[in-house]
Amino acid sequence: MNIEEILSLVNVRHVILRKREYKLGDDVDVLCEDIFTATQQIIYQARGYYDMGYTVSVRQQGEHCHIDFLKENILQYRIDLISSLDVYKPEVYANEAVADMAMRLLEYAKAPHKVQHLQYVKEKIANL
Repeated sequence: MNIEEILSLVNVRHVILRKREYKLGDDVDVLCEDIFTATQQIIYQARGYYDMGYTVSVRQQGEHCHIDFLKENILQYRIDLISSLDVYKPEVYANEAVADMAMRLLEYAKAPHKVQHLQYVKEKIANL
């Protein structure tokens, strides 16, 4: 299952918060503008996997949604959608700069004329 490919086809502004090489059972944390639409599109884009024995389970609670992809009742991947970083307040990011950059990228995506947000992220990445 190619989670990144599925997410690349979703037509809702989103940012993968912890991008890495994903292994079976991993969570993919995604900050997005519209959880409802993103959930519908992810389920639709993954339709080809259903014929390969995958099932999907969706649990939504407020600004947070889990989309679990299972095969033979074993969790393969979980897409963890959030529409606000408030969900993470109890367990604040170990690196708050990542959350700050994600929010700035979303702001830039909404308003491309606000190039200062993109420039800020580029500078932060260059100084890592």
